[in-house]
Amino acid sequence: MLAQGVIHAASSPSGQEHEEHPASADRVPMHRVSVAPMMAWTDAWYRVLLRLIDRDVELWTEMLPAAAVWRNPAKARMVVWDANTVAQLGGQDPDDLFRAAQILTQAGYKEINLNMGCPSPRVASGGFGAQMMLSPSHAKECLVAIGEGVSRAVASGGALSAAETATQRPGCPPFSQGVPPSSPAAMPVVSAKIRIGVDHHDDPQWLQGVVDHLLDAGVGHLAVHARKALLNGISPRANRKIPQLNHARVEGLAQWVRQRQVAASNVQLTLNGGIDTAEKAVHGLTWADKVMIGRAVTRSPMMLASLGTPHWNADQHYQSAMHIIAQFKCLALDALASKQTTDTTDPAARATIAADMAATTEAAAEAITTTDEKPATGRSAAPMRRDVPFWRTVQRLGTLFTGLPDAKRWRVHFASISTPSELARL
Repeated sequence: MLAQGVIHAASSPSGQEHEEHPASADRVPMHRVSVAPMMAWTDAWYRVLLRLIDRDVELWTEMLPAAAVWRNPAKARMVVWDANTVAQLGGQDPDDLFRAAQILTQAGYKEINLNMGCPSPRVASGGFGAQMMLSPSHAKECLVAIGEGVSRAVASGGALSAAETATQRPGCPPFSQGVPPSSPAAMPVVSAKIRIGVDHHDDPQWLQGVVDHLLDAGVGHLAVHARKALLNGISPRANRKIPQLNHARVEGLAQWVRQRQVAASNVQLTLNGGIDTAEKAVHGLTWADKVMIGRAVTRSPMMLASLGTPHWNADQHYQSAMHIIAQFKCLALDALASKQTTDTTDPAARATIAADMAATTEAAAEAITTTDEKPATGRSAAPMRRDVPFWRTVQRLGTLFTGLPDAKRWRVHFASISTPSELARL
């Protein structure tokens, strides 16, 4: 239900209960904070790092292409290890989305989200992302397909055979690989992530018309970026700066959704865009159910710890960063060696993380058997690859010290790590 300014009790990933309390300027309720889906950032290993920083924050995957998910379901299942994670799908084919939703439901995601906000020209040329807001009836069809996939997976209680899948939505080829049986604990929420406008479509009435279709499709959650999308060829980076933020537009939409009809009264709304301080988060939470943080986390991941910790100071920051690095190193080295992690005290770092994560980083796992010597020239021969999520995250560990003295030195130090032995010497 759209927030009324009071924090209601909810279970944390560790099973403990949150206390009821109003949001305050020095303490943000982290179970009402999420980290935005960001390509080349919120991959599986980076989410491990963020979870070590805060156990309650909601994490989102990168946008997962729907066709890629169902064509390689075994790989898709491996990128979740935490029940407090939302899977975001990209695509505009209802059949692809239907099949992908089944796989992600069986994998254990709490929510399946349709990306309707990405302004990338390449994404727009494929007919999805923010482009979908210009075809709300088609977006509705896609969201209905996701809902059907979720329901089908929950009803099956496990893997679906190729025959069962093909008969549910005619014309779908069978899965390329079998999905291991599992039992989804609950019905994942179907949601959409949108913008407040697209190009010259920039008024509340147009936005309400789009959202009407989404509500009719049965979405339970709307994540709204408070900038409109410009699809005139400018880059995604420019789209994060040039359109003006308009939180008031999102707040007006929240009020409209609340008043629209009884059927929509349980729809949650998340405010995204420009949330980079505790004060902004607290203000947003006076009327939104959640707030979503994006690029600010990539610049300073430890802001997640400071948001939920009263009177955060530099000493707490440094000690926490060092503790998190030690835990991450433990998980990482065990994963590279395909071992199970048992000697960790953090409730979020489960014994199964290492085994699950090793399967998602095959290139990194191969590095453990590769020479630790760096070649004199030629990047391709090095054990480290910058496009491998594991090493990408290792090299970003230095951002944990943003805001502290010698922060640049820490960033340079971690950016130079490229072999397992260098990681072990941390």
